[in-house]
Amino acid sequence: MGTTNNLLESSVAQKLIAQFQRIENIEEVYQYGQTMNDVFSIVLGIKLQEYSDKEKEAAINAIKTALKGEEIKHVIDVSFIEDEEDSLAIQKVGSTLVYKKGV
Repeated sequence: MGTTNNLLESSVAQKLIAQFQRIENIEEVYQYGQTMNDVFSIVLGIKLQEYSDKEKEAAINAIKTALKGEEIKHVIDVSFIEDEEDSLAIQKVGSTLVYKKGV
């Protein structure tokens, strides 16, 4: 887990932001790089107000809608930031804030 020089393109980030704004439950979204089994991916770390299967599914569907038709160089993974420990770990690795509710 760490920072990435391979951030999502600005146009893709804007599409993601537009989708995230439609979902009241999304508070923050970060992006960071991760390599697992020698495969690099960009992870979208999502902090929700409430964590339910329905709310997680809504966030994932927002990402799918935003990425539809886009050519993305790397795999996109999703992680849900469910506690303060997760939040601090993601912020420590130099993640980039993609979206913050109300900003």
